[in-house]
Amino acid sequence: MHKTTFDFSDCLQNMVKNFENDFKSKQVEVDILAESQPFYRDKDKICQVMINILSNALKYTCPGGLLQLKVTADFDKIIFSAKDTGLGISKEDLPFIFERFYRADKARNRGTGGTGIGLTISKVLIEAHHGTITIDSEMNQWTEIVIKLPLKFT
Repeated sequence: MHKTTFDFSDCLQNMVKNFENDFKSKQVEVDILAESQPFYRDKDKICQVMINILSNALKYTCPGGLLQLKVTADFDKIIFSAKDTGLGISKEDLPFIFERFYRADKARNRGTGGTGIGLTISKVLIEAHHGTITIDSEMNQWTEIVIKLPLKFT
């Protein structure tokens, strides 16, 4: 890891800007509520996780939908959440969502929806930073990803 001090919220804002035209063309509104939070981690790895999450939100949020992104700090951790008004993930699929090549949407393949490893990579990277990543969802309504990372990291 190449650790450096960076602002988690600034990193998120920059990643959202990279997807701005795609969200606009799909008419997906992106709301960001992000407290400035200095953070000492591998910035490239954390940004890769955000790219994976934003990419999934873009794919699975219905046109005219909403993506809410939040960064808050607790007394000992930073919490990042992304909640979209998308297709959702069935309760049967949720336990497997971080498995390599697993696709909750069986209709997707490499040609239409990536390789199926973005969430697997995200989980590995978050756990390498001593954090957790969880997903909850309601079919045809919403999906929320929550990442918790300790503020202290050695």
